Amino acid sequence: MAENDRDRQNENTVRAAIAGWFNCDLVSFPQYSFVDWLGMRDGDMTALIEFKEKRTSDLKKYPDVIMDEHKVFKLLTLQDALKIDAYIFVRMKHGEVLYIKADAVPQHRIRNIGGTDRPRVEAPEQKAFLVDQSMFRKAGVLSRDREYA
Repeated sequence: MAENDRDRQNENTVRAAIAGWFNCDLVSFPQYSFVDWLGMRDGDMTALIEFKEKRTSDLKKYPDVIMDEHKVFKLLTLQDALKIDAYIFVRMKHGEVLYIKADAVPQHRIRNIGGTDRPRVEAPEQKAFLVDQSMFRKAGVLSRDREYA
């Protein structure tokens, strides 16, 4: 997940907060994995956790969180194989951290996020689910200098 020291510090802050909110230890997956952390409690796997930043806080203009279709399907496949829940956490620009279970992501709202106006070499036909922020639950708030539960 982390690409530089600032990203690594941000990742550690978010990881510690999520671990505290959900009373578990979070084990990192290797960089570029489609899952960021594995939740562990008392030696048992409890959850798969994917984390993303949402770059805007203009909720009226951009009410949806864009979720990569392949990432969601991989989380669901791993959730079924391991028999544990998978969650997607999103930190909004203003610091609020929201989460949704991967199997609650509505699969009827989908769009192409590649295409001719801004083609992406790595995934020219990449699709994503659009998830309204109202479908997420609030985990807490992280600001630059403190956290609120």
